[in-house]
Amino acid sequence: MLHALLPFHLVSCTHSISTFLLSIIMLNTSSFSASVPEFIRAEPGDNVTLACRAPSYTDIRAVVWSRPDLEPRVILYQKRMSDPEHQHLSFQDRVELEDNEMKDGDVSLVLRNVTTGDSGTYECRNARDLSSFVRHFIITLLAELYLTS
Repeated sequence: MLHALLPFHLVSCTHSISTFLLSIIMLNTSSFSASVPEFIRAEPGDNVTLACRAPSYTDIRAVVWSRPDLEPRVILYQKRMSDPEHQHLSFQDRVELEDNEMKDGDVSLVLRNVTTGDSGTYECRNARDLSSFVRHFIITLLAELYLTS
């Protein structure tokens, strides 16, 4: 009844807002740990695994691991191999998926020989649908400072 009284553009706007709100609700229910990041502590030289698993209904053919503060991405993995042309230089030859075939949605990342430059927030996403699943990690590197006199 209210829609009949509203101008067309306002009805359209109301519909867009409700669709947007529904999208947010669906994103929050289909993602996991999107709002609560996992904190990982490591020391320089350690290897760390960032566990990420897509929901079972998700079709994964490619996965993107990224850090919001870096371009290009940490790794783009598709067709059972990484794409070094679209990878940040500091991660080349140091990152790989734990399961190259991404069985059962396992898209966990192994980061070898971490450095203090690896500290930051990492995101795991389905490359085909960047909103389909998200997992956030915050890596903090513990470094010892030795002062000599």
